[in-house]
Amino acid sequence: MPFSMAVRILAGSAIAGVVIFHWALLATRVGDSMHERCPDCTSCVTVNLHETQPMSPVMYGAFFEEINHAGEGGLHVEMLRDWSFEARAHLTQHPELGRDSANHMEPRPVDASVPLPYKRKTTLQSLSMDPESVASAKLRDMEAWRVVPDNIQATLEEVDAALAVTPGALGAGGPANDVGAAALAAAYAAAAGNTATPPRALHALCLHPRDGEVAQVVNSGHTLEGFTLHPATDYTLRMRVKGGPDTLQAAITSPAGDKVYTRLSLERPVGGDAQAWHTLAGTISTKEGGAHLRLVIRAKGPEQLCLDWVSLTPAAAWGTDGRLDPFHPGLVAKLRELAPQHLRFPGGAYVEGTTLATAYRWKWGVGPRELRPGHPDANWGYWSSGGLGLHEWLDLAEALGSEPIWVLNVGISQSESVAPQDLAPWVQDGLDSLEYVLGPPDSKWGAVRAAAGRPEPWTLRWLTLGNEECMRPWYVAHYRVFAAAVRARYPAMKLIANCDLTGAPGSEGNNTAFSLWEFHSYRSPTDTWTLRDAVDAYQGPPVGVTEFAAMSGSEVALGAVAEAGLMAALERNCHKVHMVAFAPLLAHDALRSWRPDLIVFNEAGQVIGIPSFTVQRMFRQYAGTVCGKVRLEVLPGIEGSATCANASCDSSEIKLVNFNNQAQTISLRIRRHARSLLAPLRLRSAPRVRSVAMSQLHVEHPETVTHAFGAKPAFVPRDTVLMVSENGDTLLSLPPYSVTFIHLTQHSVL
Repeated sequence: MPFSMAVRILAGSAIAGVVIFHWALLATRVGDSMHERCPDCTSCVTVNLHETQPMSPVMYGAFFEEINHAGEGGLHVEMLRDWSFEARAHLTQHPELGRDSANHMEPRPVDASVPLPYKRKTTLQSLSMDPESVASAKLRDMEAWRVVPDNIQATLEEVDAALAVTPGALGAGGPANDVGAAALAAAYAAAAGNTATPPRALHALCLHPRDGEVAQVVNSGHTLEGFTLHPATDYTLRMRVKGGPDTLQAAITSPAGDKVYTRLSLERPVGGDAQAWHTLAGTISTKEGGAHLRLVIRAKGPEQLCLDWVSLTPAAAWGTDGRLDPFHPGLVAKLRELAPQHLRFPGGAYVEGTTLATAYRWKWGVGPRELRPGHPDANWGYWSSGGLGLHEWLDLAEALGSEPIWVLNVGISQSESVAPQDLAPWVQDGLDSLEYVLGPPDSKWGAVRAAAGRPEPWTLRWLTLGNEECMRPWYVAHYRVFAAAVRARYPAMKLIANCDLTGAPGSEGNNTAFSLWEFHSYRSPTDTWTLRDAVDAYQGPPVGVTEFAAMSGSEVALGAVAEAGLMAALERNCHKVHMVAFAPLLAHDALRSWRPDLIVFNEAGQVIGIPSFTVQRMFRQYAGTVCGKVRLEVLPGIEGSATCANASCDSSEIKLVNFNNQAQTISLRIRRHARSLLAPLRLRSAPRVRSVAMSQLHVEHPETVTHAFGAKPAFVPRDTVLMVSENGDTLLSLPPYSVTFIHLTQHSVL
């Protein structure tokens, strides 16, 4: 019987104090006589809060990648897919991205004589995910806009970027957008010939109905099967048009068009030139909501109608200053609940691209929203509009109180690598991004930032060079070139490498120095649990587990318990591990290409955290500034860690994980101070028993329990009380497949 249970049973008995006294005296004497070693009859966990190590202030974080429509159709409030027609234009020019063959790409190094990558030398590094393959998927964005009937002539025409924002236009951001456009154009002009990211043409969709013909252009949202409107809610429809009638008709209809939910008439300004570009905006008010809806815009021949962009967003996203808050409030609320200490972005494979042509280019995601051309997210099979770019991610990190970690493309994709001697434009792009973040408002890229409404720089201390590229051609050489350039201008910047480069060929001097290297792992729950051994054995420079998950397609509680076990081991080794983040972070339930995902949302706006979210949130909630020394003398399947809110350990947390299919009883010994072997002789009376707050995560059948929309979450903490002798000893029964959090205060134990 667990000691805590015995205390409860005997609490009302006159002999309770005697029984507790004899139990505690025996445990103390046995423990002290064995120099605090565990009795043979139990599993013993000893927590020494007087032996601590500093813990990273950015230990627990979040990693955003544009995967599973995490941004497009999720965190980004834009409700229309390919709202600027740039995906349609790009796929027209590059139809191979829309074919199934995209799934069968093979890596193709640009030079067969590339030197072998640096051979990893530790067990932990050898277990880190370092793919040599290509993750790619067919883009379906060509289907985002349908022209009805299909015999209507429709063309794509280039739009002069200098004219792409109408001065003072309603809802276009007003003068600020004009300034932003000018600053962006000036920055591109100044960088001409010295950037890996040239300006790209913008496009408009033009309809050419014949006399008497009625043409319709239809968008069914990100799922391609319709979007959702909520009842009694206002939405803002904005578009930039040329030609067409003086009054443009738009409607929200059912998929078949047999039911019209709402109509909107948009008027061209009185006296406005029909052949000039005009930005039109109006409010759609709903009485009843609906799902699987579509936007329909009508044009009647013989007038030609050109659409540069069409945007549908909740009206509440627009501020009185004409600026758009680009983030979905429900998802931001869930991120605030997670409270990440760091936010790493924007990828991931998304940064690399399947080829250099589809690699992430940060310059295509800054400046006025209407001028962002976006790029194909060829790794995950959809178009990235650029609506969420570097500026927005830094704003989000700041709003969440998270340390931003910017992941930079270093001239390597999943199938191609730039030769080291040709890296100069890529390096300049990287330095330009840092100037955008950190430069004064009168600098070239600082001026673009200032024009976007942010005169003061952000704080950026961490920069990751590349993503999972240690097995790709020339990574070490690329790292050296980028690191030297960054340190020359930003000597305090902390650099993160994709692997441990200590002793790598050509690493003389400081040219491959790094603040930490990245470990990535996507394994089964059992294999995730066994990674603890490699963590304990690891001896080397600091590591960041910046992507990990126990792979479970059904996102069950069993995976969350395995993750908790690994996290406890990482926490117990806090002098080695400085960052931890589950990945991926977000997923649209109907548009997933990867599972598990920490936060899942649907088209109706519902948001849930999977069981792993509960573990991540609680480890973050109970993180500390130092970690205590924990000795485990236990049967297989038990893990533990301890953290303190401050160096004196006035407030402490003990985490215990049981990854067995049966309950396990452990002898828990909590030591605030170093103990003398004479301690038992000082015991003159029965030690008092104190109640300590405790929370447990445990469910029956964890291999099947998951969280679902509209259902009450099952894998949630249950608060209880643990009875602990004031000398810090107790017996504790850990339920099968459970995570236990013990909350200690200054007066809980001696």
